[in-house]
Amino acid sequence: TDHGLLPVPAPATLRLLCNMPVCPGPPGYTGELVTPTAAALLKTLSQERSPKQAIDGRPPAMTLRAVGIGAGTKEFGSHPNIVRVMLGDSDENVKVVRE
Repeated sequence: TDHGLLPVPAPATLRLLCNMPVCPGPPGYTGELVTPTAAALLKTLSQERSPKQAIDGRPPAMTLRAVGIGAGTKEFGSHPNIVRVMLGDSDENVKVVRE
């Protein structure tokens, strides 16, 4: 930019991700993987997530109400540039069996 190199994630993205579980990106990749817009969506849509729900890469038990899928224009080569959002009502009485 005109201001030199910017840190990744951007400062606005980091602030939006405060108090949220995060994980590192794919090994060897450098560059922006979460935009401020994506961070804002995650923060807003996950506000009602119970702290006891494990973050293990799987969605929680729920009654699915809507699905949204979007694709970006940046080419990563090693992984798709796609986001999928699932909205649903939590099913706290459902027993989930993990294999």
